[in-house]
Amino acid sequence: MKHLLSLFGTVLAILAIAWWVGLDKIVAGYADLDWGWTAAVLALMAVNLGAVIFRLHRVLAHFGCAVPWAVTVRASVSGFVSSLFVFNLFGSILGRQLVLRRHNVPPPALVVASGYERFVMALVGLAAAAAGFVAVFGRDTVGDAIARTPLLQAAIVVPLAVALSLGMGGGRHEMAMLRTLLTGTALARFAAIAAISAGANLLVFAAYVAALEAVGVDLPLWQAMGAAAIVTLAASLPISVNGWGVRELAAIYVFGALGVSSYDAVAASVLVGLCATFVVLAAAPLLARRERIVAAIARVPEPDNSLPDFDRLAGLLLAHLAAFFLFFQIQAPVTDGWISLNLADSLAVLALCLVLVQFAFTRRAPIVLARPFALWLVALSVLLAFAFARGFFEFGFSSWAFGNRLVGWLVLLGYAACGALIVASFGAQGRRRLVESLIATAVVVIVVYSIERTILSFGVINYFMAVNFQGYSGNRNTLSFQLLVCIALALAYAGVQLRAKAGACRAALVGVLALGVWQAGSIAGLAATFVLLAFALWRWPERRGFVLSAVAVALVLAAVWWAIPNWLSPPVARLLSENSAVFDPSEILAGSSTAERWSSIVGGLSMWRDNPLFGGGLGAVVRLNLSATGAPLVTHSTPVWVLAEFGLVGAAVFASLPAWLLWRNRARFASLVLPKHVAIQLLLLFFAVFSMVHDVAFQRIWWLALGALAAGVLRSSARPAP
Repeated sequence: MKHLLSLFGTVLAILAIAWWVGLDKIVAGYADLDWGWTAAVLALMAVNLGAVIFRLHRVLAHFGCAVPWAVTVRASVSGFVSSLFVFNLFGSILGRQLVLRRHNVPPPALVVASGYERFVMALVGLAAAAAGFVAVFGRDTVGDAIARTPLLQAAIVVPLAVALSLGMGGGRHEMAMLRTLLTGTALARFAAIAAISAGANLLVFAAYVAALEAVGVDLPLWQAMGAAAIVTLAASLPISVNGWGVRELAAIYVFGALGVSSYDAVAASVLVGLCATFVVLAAAPLLARRERIVAAIARVPEPDNSLPDFDRLAGLLLAHLAAFFLFFQIQAPVTDGWISLNLADSLAVLALCLVLVQFAFTRRAPIVLARPFALWLVALSVLLAFAFARGFFEFGFSSWAFGNRLVGWLVLLGYAACGALIVASFGAQGRRRLVESLIATAVVVIVVYSIERTILSFGVINYFMAVNFQGYSGNRNTLSFQLLVCIALALAYAGVQLRAKAGACRAALVGVLALGVWQAGSIAGLAATFVLLAFALWRWPERRGFVLSAVAVALVLAAVWWAIPNWLSPPVARLLSENSAVFDPSEILAGSSTAERWSSIVGGLSMWRDNPLFGGGLGAVVRLNLSATGAPLVTHSTPVWVLAEFGLVGAAVFASLPAWLLWRNRARFASLVLPKHVAIQLLLLFFAVFSMVHDVAFQRIWWLALGALAAGVLRSSARPAP
């Protein structure tokens, strides 16, 4: 399904580019093609293929999977061929596994190795793209882009969150993995892979320079290389088939900033893509050669520390890293504004790839989900596909419905897989550790972001920052939702924490999270927090001390952060309030966006009244608002959005699992005291409150938590503590 959607989106993007730029102008760019420079492009892409093959060979060896060089060549070529038809990350893993499975390389080992390879490539690509931004757009634009891209803040928050998470309950497996990653040998291998990646990137950059010369465009070398770095990074994103469509759009934007016409930019970009494809197809006959099937892979143990089992390693890495990085959104520039990408999305895609690839080749899924939850996910997938088809036939293709909802749903399934993977191998202890990593990251985000806004308020540093207190999530309601998930999980595990005599420290952390909700100033967030804490006080008397302690900490912090500056120095307090370093409660009464929200709800209800059974189709609300106001306004109510676009049938599907849980447990709620049962109750409660006035059905952290809560332990797992 994923590869069909990616192929469909890529084809549409290519057709849109051809229509927008003009196919005749693109073809005209090849009329006077310099064949000498074209040959140079072809040669550079061939050498790049060799560099990529060498990198895979070294990565597999570093992870203890030493395969013959000829096998690595075949695996790489198979991955490239598969990526011609399936979106690049999944296609690459699928194609490589087709060859490596014959040498007993398990899918988790390949996914971990590929994820490591992609991580190094991303770091090298980001560094090159940053230099490219300086070359193309100048330092001022780069400063604004960095301010919208909290990579520096992530580099500060994530290590602190890792340390706090380990302090909250890190196990021997995590400590062993951390020690392995920080050894001199591991760092040297990381540097080697980074050097190979940098060399491969330089070859691609040079190919773009040669392609520009081939179509008759002459740019200064440093600017052409810088622009190529940005285009290459965009093409590497796992959202297209082999980079097609995304690469051309990026080329129009970046090369256009240097005065290159759109048709010349597309012609050069397409030339690079065609040469890369030709090189892959020329190497494809290698896949037809017969090879001797070996009985077992030559496992090379690490000389200093052998790696843990790859199933467990994949669960630990994907789940924890998703918890650490999902609090960060990247604002990427496009021709008409900015788009948001989450730093953890690639991890979710890797998790989904692991599940699909392992099931395809072994007929054994690496995760176990409760049957009602699994059936619910299948029903939602069918519903979304049906609603998209209905919308397509009613009003045509909607890029918002396709990208944000249909493809976004598959990414959410990946987040659920991240949560399920760690539970599959480590059981309840894995679930607890994931919860602690989420809480630790949220606390560090609030502390670091508060300090950052305070420093900005006094002019110590000066760069762009959003008006609202929204952390690094891009929206204060999103931040509030994330914090509420963490508060609900913390309350659920309060009993475990009290038994471990860590209740006071954990209550302080929950107090910081509650203060973060207050600072964000989301009315829905504040209301949901009040309902959540009140319900916990009433429902679980044994947790009252914990809840009251957390509330007391939040009140003390609020007094220190808000009341004391107002008492000591009103001018300082006003300065902090103007820069949203301190929340001003009067903002709640202003209600500046209430009219817009109410209008979206009324419009959604009106659409449902016109199509009560099946709704207007996926993307109908955004399309209606876009045609009426020129802005893609979503419905600020999840139930209304479901009714408007899916109708009563869709609402029944969405509500089926919560309704089944309530009915099944109607007579035994008092006995549901396990942390995961408490967490499910609290999550459903605050979601019901928050979703009434916000569209939160596609929040990543929600699905990560649900995946962990609905997961079971594999029978083959020994259930060790992580």
